[in-house]
Amino acid sequence: YGFNGEMEQSLSVVLEKDGDETNNLFLEFFGVKRLEFKQPDLSLISFWIEVLPGHDLSQVNENYLVRDPEQDRILYFECRDFEVAVG
Repeated sequence: YGFNGEMEQSLSVVLEKDGDETNNLFLEFFGVKRLEFKQPDLSLISFWIEVLPGHDLSQVNENYLVRDPEQDRILYFECRDFEVAVG
């Protein structure tokens, strides 16, 4: 449950290069809403992750908008907060 007492989702993304467990990028998103993830027709998933302040965007209700700016909503969601770690 989140701060307002509503159920909320979290999303974890771990990126690593071909089984190299020593150099990973960990992304953790909290309070995820309006999650869209579309697998491209070619089945090869490649995306940039852009995190924008939600208060700067007219139709975003959460603190952040996360999206892939290069493609049509391969990845898109709003979230309350996020953490990033390299390990």
